[in-house]
Amino acid sequence: MRFKFTIYLTLLFLWKVKMEVNSDGTLSVVSLKNLVDMENILIGDLENYTIDLKEKITTIESFLKEVQAKREISKKNPEEFVSHPLNGYSLIRRLHEDWSYIEAYMSRVVGESYLENIKYFLDLNFVTEKDMNNAINGIFSIQLHYALENTDIARGFLMGRQYNASLNTLECMVMADYSTHTGQEQSSINWHKAALQQYDELEHGQELREVFNFTLPMLYISYTNSLLVKGLRRASLDLIRGVSGSDVRLWHLHRDHERLLTAYGPDAIYLYPPLTSAQLSCMGQSKQSKTLKSEQKCFYERRRTAFLTIAPLKTEILNLDPYIAIFHDVIYESEIERVKNTSLSSFKSPSPNHQKYNVQFAKVYEDQKSKLNKRIKDLTGDEVEKEDKDFDVFNYGLGGFSHSKLDIPNEEDKKSGLGNFLTSVMFFLSDLDQGGAINFINKDLTVRPKKGSALVWRNLNNSLNFDVRLFHFSCPVIVGSKWTLVKRLHEVPQIFSRPCRNNSIEFNA
Repeated sequence: MRFKFTIYLTLLFLWKVKMEVNSDGTLSVVSLKNLVDMENILIGDLENYTIDLKEKITTIESFLKEVQAKREISKKNPEEFVSHPLNGYSLIRRLHEDWSYIEAYMSRVVGESYLENIKYFLDLNFVTEKDMNNAINGIFSIQLHYALENTDIARGFLMGRQYNASLNTLECMVMADYSTHTGQEQSSINWHKAALQQYDELEHGQELREVFNFTLPMLYISYTNSLLVKGLRRASLDLIRGVSGSDVRLWHLHRDHERLLTAYGPDAIYLYPPLTSAQLSCMGQSKQSKTLKSEQKCFYERRRTAFLTIAPLKTEILNLDPYIAIFHDVIYESEIERVKNTSLSSFKSPSPNHQKYNVQFAKVYEDQKSKLNKRIKDLTGDEVEKEDKDFDVFNYGLGGFSHSKLDIPNEEDKKSGLGNFLTSVMFFLSDLDQGGAINFINKDLTVRPKKGSALVWRNLNNSLNFDVRLFHFSCPVIVGSKWTLVKRLHEVPQIFSRPCRNNSIEFNA
């Protein structure tokens, strides 16, 4: 009965996945959620497998208890024991029949149906090598942009906050091996250090040895090799000295390291590179993050459209030249939920020129006269023509970020004759625990997502050329599901509604 119910759940889940998940399912949090359902089914099969194992053990123990009770009597005086006809008959019958049945019962594969179900499920290959590499690089992007210590990441201590999440020894070792294979020697050392920190012999030692064929000496050997590659012979010897007596392989390694140190002398020196401006911005340590510029101001926007005279917008000017502003509380909860309920099958990876990593997007189809499109005119003063009536919704995955870029149409878009993107509008549909800020690197300006707000900027200057000061990037998401809704308005449809200005300040008029 349990097996039939598990099969039913599996088929139901496979139907759901087939309908909703594409080949890049781990590139966004919204798609990643389905893997939770997948593991729940595997856990259910494993739980049922353990139940069958326990039932088998209980049956064998019952038989063992009976024969052991008779043995206690027989071992005191075997001759007297078998001299009784009932005991003699019972002994002969057990040896002739019962032990044959028990031998056959012991040989029977337990929980075979659940094993087959797990194998079938894993053979469907929901998580590919590409997904694994994307997840690894997502962790690397978080570590790099926020200058986090590997040991802190492993124990779930991120940017000064402790989370109820961590990486185990094997997960750290995968990061270490990937670092080694990609030539990142210092990162390999740091991940080995984290793997050793997370090792717990009492809790996981037997599991690591019996199931994963991984032992503590293997960790030390790999760790010391990573130190030697970096020229850290003294550090390698210090690491192995205290444990060399626990394993013959480590004892031989200790002797080899002593000879290396004698032959080659002191360690190489590794200097960590200084933090970049991008790292400082993502970490909230740039000048702009600490001190607001004098041109920033907050007010209620009432002039742009007639509707705003009765429902003004909470406006915060972040920069006048080029124009960058953020409007607060400009998208309703019902609109946010409608967007976030976009079918998962609609999500896809951006084209390479978007320079986004671990991000997926979908097209949100809107009526030209919808309330959301009318609000775009309130925010920008621009008319939403039929060519620009739709939106793009983005959801970021593990460590999702975008490289520094300008909002430039792709090659297919350029053929439409609509010109470049005049204005960009980015609605924030979720708050984030940590990370995910938008940074205008040439203006040293960092904007942190706030649910319900909209970030607006002009991509073109008065000559309708791209303003290179508007290069921007998205910092990696550390914790949280980042949702943004983006509208980009082309220049040609605005030719009559927005004449050229003589002064950049007038863009806000």
